Amino acid sequence: MHSHRSVCFMNYRIHQLRNEKRILLSEAKRLADIANVRAMTPAERTELDKVVSKLDDHEARIRAVELGADAGNDDDNQDGADQNGRSRRGDRKSAPYLPNGSFGIHTGRKHDIDIMQGIRDCLANKPVSGLLGELHQEVCHRDGRQPEGNGFFLPRAELRTDLITDTTTGAGAITQQYGDFLYYLRKASIYPQLGIKDITDVQGNLILPKETAGAVSQFVAEGSSVSPTAATISQVKAVTRSLVTNMTFSRQLLKSSSYDVQEILLTDMGRSVGEKLNDVVIAGDGTGADPTGILYSPDMLTISMAAGGAGPIAWADILELERQVMLQNPPGDTTKRYLTGPGGSKVLKSTARIGSTFPSFIWEQGRVNDYEALSSNHVPENLQISGQSGNYSQLLFGDWESAMSVVYFGSSAAQILIDPWSQAQTNQVRLFVILDCDVLVKRGNLICSVAFPVS
Repeated sequence: MHSHRSVCFMNYRIHQLRNEKRILLSEAKRLADIANVRAMTPAERTELDKVVSKLDDHEARIRAVELGADAGNDDDNQDGADQNGRSRRGDRKSAPYLPNGSFGIHTGRKHDIDIMQGIRDCLANKPVSGLLGELHQEVCHRDGRQPEGNGFFLPRAELRTDLITDTTTGAGAITQQYGDFLYYLRKASIYPQLGIKDITDVQGNLILPKETAGAVSQFVAEGSSVSPTAATISQVKAVTRSLVTNMTFSRQLLKSSSYDVQEILLTDMGRSVGEKLNDVVIAGDGTGADPTGILYSPDMLTISMAAGGAGPIAWADILELERQVMLQNPPGDTTKRYLTGPGGSKVLKSTARIGSTFPSFIWEQGRVNDYEALSSNHVPENLQISGQSGNYSQLLFGDWESAMSVVYFGSSAAQILIDPWSQAQTNQVRLFVILDCDVLVKRGNLICSVAFPVS
């Protein structure tokens, strides 16, 4: 018979896999909707094939974990013998332990993990109880570390770092997005939509060898010598950086029943963490403790507008962006995307490609020259160009998946630290969320940018 702890972990894993499956189904629907409007590009067909393959894999994994759970939750005979009197003990395979990489997917059930009870346990100097306590102990075991103060570890996605995506319009959209509480509005997450992948469960600093020059093949005549070639190896590095947010709340709030306090705290703090992380992925300048994002990477390509510094941006600039990226020999099995800010998308949606009579525009139906185009408030639109007036935005194009990654250290779990002392005179508790992560620009030359006026 499986232990209670093993069954908790299996149930948690099943919820994670089902949530991943829902995300994959949503992506498959998005791609199918494209096919209903127009012919899919080769890259989109490849992406759809990958999504379908992942869906099949998740179905198999869910069945496998459910079978493991069923084996540990038989009927009333599970602790004794079967119908023929034979002992059931020893005939079952051991339950799967929480596997590497399983942290970071929200279960979708608010009360599977009771964060507020964990805070109460810490305030009472008691071990963290329930499933949260078991997951906390698992992180401690896997990482060989303890929280840096009075607190516990929490799977990353329980922070709700991404804003809820909902295509419903009207009053239904308000109800589904906000529930009974009007959260503080923050910039929506963008880096997953660009195709930037996470690297998780990293122990210590991450150093990736990078080949900058490789072997050269050549035809040689009989009796001729082969010219020597040599590989040039450099490296890219991600270091442990602590992304921290904090919130102060009253002790009475821990006892409040007016709202789901856990949802309020975790959603707001998680969105704060997600907002900052997305900011530095795009525009981190590398100063202080901030990582360097793509806009400040020395490897990113840039071009000038064909019309000169005052612009306007033109169709020729779009074609030049794409040409520059293709000259870098990007992998053929990845999807390339455009990115700009809301002011930039406004300009592109009203700028004709070629001609002015019944024109088609640079940005139409969420695409630029048949590539997906995204708009985000994480792209700065207050750039000042020497010798020019007004604000400039940037339009970026490239293979984001190959260019960048977001690295999460340890078990990708966040530390939750509780400080009951510094605000004790006002009967308040201070809560800290600490996430160890970094932004890794692997191949900045697979992104090309052009600055253009937006006001």
